[in-house]
Amino acid sequence: WCVTDYTYNIFKKFGYENIVRKEWGFVSSPGWFFEEALVMDGRDMFRFYHPRGWGGQHGRKNTKRVVEAFSIVHEKMPKTELIITSQQPIYIRPQFSNGVKLINETIARQRLAQYYCGCDCVLNPAMREGLGLTFYEARACGKPVITLDAPPMNELGDVLVPVSEWTPVKNSLVPLAQCKVEDLVEAMLVQVKSWQMVGIL
Repeated sequence: WCVTDYTYNIFKKFGYENIVRKEWGFVSSPGWFFEEALVMDGRDMFRFYHPRGWGGQHGRKNTKRVVEAFSIVHEKMPKTELIITSQQPIYIRPQFSNGVKLINETIARQRLAQYYCGCDCVLNPAMREGLGLTFYEARACGKPVITLDAPPMNELGDVLVPVSEWTPVKNSLVPLAQCKVEDLVEAMLVQVKSWQMVGIL
């Protein structure tokens, strides 16, 4: 079974016939996910959430680019914050840490739901993805996802950032995509300014 067009087409290209294209199902507002989730509201700022997980091979979650872009966004629009959850400890240099809340631990599903429900936009400009569970988790919580305009991420994302370069990976059919910092910043600013236009901030 292939859950993205991208993987399906790769297998087809290599002559496989015993493959089936299936959607990865999700349930909007599933009770098991939300039953103990506490939505973090009562705030006056725009919140981005970056679910880094364990980070992935080759740093594919692109956390460094996320932090770089957010530091520029936060300087332009101080009423913004970024939450990062990481199952492996990471360090953020002081010059990039303003407005960033870093959670270096594996979190329970209720807290995971809290971070999704309590944000305004999910940042997942991954350089490559497989199943892409974070996309479905965000979708189940009704949150828009900023990602790269590269397959299969562009099948699941809401706001697509142009790819500026591709890097081949040894012994892999799938190269790493990357975007320019300024393009990611622009996509993030559009989300924040949309809130301003409707009088949220």
